[in-house]
Amino acid sequence: MDSLLVYCWLLYSVLVSSGLGRNVLLIIGDDAGFETGIYNNSAIQTPHINELAKRSLIFKNAFTSVSSCSPSRGAILTGLPQVPYFIPDTPSARADIAAQYTTVGRMDQGLGLILSELRSFGHDNDTLVIFSSDNGIPFPNGRTNLYWSGRAEPLLISSPHYPERWGQFSESFASLLDITPTVLDWFSIQYPNYKIFDKTVQLSGKSLLPALESEQPWTTVFGSQSHHEITMYYPMRSVQHMQYLLVHNLNFKMPFPIDQDFYISATYQDLLNRTISGLPTHWFKSLHTYYYRDRWELYDRLKDPEELVNLAVDPSYHDILLSLQQMLNKWQWETSDPWICAPDGVLEEKLKPECCPLHNEL
Repeated sequence: MDSLLVYCWLLYSVLVSSGLGRNVLLIIGDDAGFETGIYNNSAIQTPHINELAKRSLIFKNAFTSVSSCSPSRGAILTGLPQVPYFIPDTPSARADIAAQYTTVGRMDQGLGLILSELRSFGHDNDTLVIFSSDNGIPFPNGRTNLYWSGRAEPLLISSPHYPERWGQFSESFASLLDITPTVLDWFSIQYPNYKIFDKTVQLSGKSLLPALESEQPWTTVFGSQSHHEITMYYPMRSVQHMQYLLVHNLNFKMPFPIDQDFYISATYQDLLNRTISGLPTHWFKSLHTYYYRDRWELYDRLKDPEELVNLAVDPSYHDILLSLQQMLNKWQWETSDPWICAPDGVLEEKLKPECCPLHNEL
């Protein structure tokens, strides 16, 4: 029987016949986070996700490559880069959380329907099932950010051929850029050889199938963000290696932009009104520190999981900062990142060196 490659965005799906005898079911939730029982959230019941987890490897360190809906989905489908949460404890924020839980609950019902149909057609034993989200949750520090709550994603991979690690948790780092290499590996298909603008295109991700057999030594993941809405131009790049996260804010002299649907949310309006009135926001950041960021942000997430203390200016972390900067720079060159020279230089491939200084006092 022909294989089916199935993409599900909430309850929307596309079926593609490949004729290779294996199937893939890819389920991506919109703005979904860790509001599930398998990630120790007891405030919401997710029985279908919990059931899927019994036949899955559960990743604890999975990340989106782009913290924005459409470019993240594009990165998931192509494999090419785009180029624990703390929420203010106020009635308004709790209202937004309730809405998020309602969305997740409905998605859980849809997941149950999809998996039931898979079983009814006899494909539960020949289908690779991947469950994740496109980006972080739509809360402060979340979606459109490259902080933990904007990058970290749920990720479950269920394979009928690798039962050894069903129900186990993996510490191995995974990126949503790994999904395409994983699907190609599942189908034993080589990535095509082609060029874009005279540059050979290569996948920067890896197949996650080896992790289904044994724990892997994957400790590095990259992220990028350019804009969410057309008016939200704020390019950023990031690398996390082990517990260290480095974020490069290219537009660091401009205030961080706010997307329209987030602006009218109860959470943001409450933060705004409390700030204007001089009242406590009950958040670990002020709007000022959220808007205005340093060019380089370095965090030790083992010691500082809320990412509050920027270590980029700490002399004792100079070697770590330099090492992460070099890793990020290397990845940007490898992925033909057009922002590789920004913000104090311009990329000009006709000259040497290719990063030409702008002398813009940065």
